[in-house]
Amino acid sequence: LVDWVRNWQTVPAWAGQTAVDTSHLPLLYAEVEHRRWVVSLKKLLHGETNTAPVLDHHQCRVGIWIDSEAHQLFAGCTKFAHVVYLHKELHALGRSAISLYTKGEVESALMLIPKIRMQRDDFLTELRTLIG
Repeated sequence: LVDWVRNWQTVPAWAGQTAVDTSHLPLLYAEVEHRRWVVSLKKLLHGETNTAPVLDHHQCRVGIWIDSEAHQLFAGCTKFAHVVYLHKELHALGRSAISLYTKGEVESALMLIPKIRMQRDDFLTELRTLIG
């Protein structure tokens, strides 16, 4: 560990990054959570796991954060309502994909993955705008 600490260098892509205000860390956590959520969904649809991600947009970690802390922090922000909508729609797409998958319509479910990725990216883009 000591050698690692002595020799560690910043990843070039990180150079010049500005520090994130600690009050905005939940936004970064939300981004990581939904990247993981999509990966988990893809693994299910590809038959790599039997475990579905949380499908209720109020019950995932991001939804819990949106309904509590984020609602208090950003309720007055006009973009916040759009972030909430995009999050809800992302989960709706996930439910649709899983519904198709469980009906045996695997190809149709897999065809939703690009749309799910695009919805996730739109959600994350809008989420980042809340950071400013």
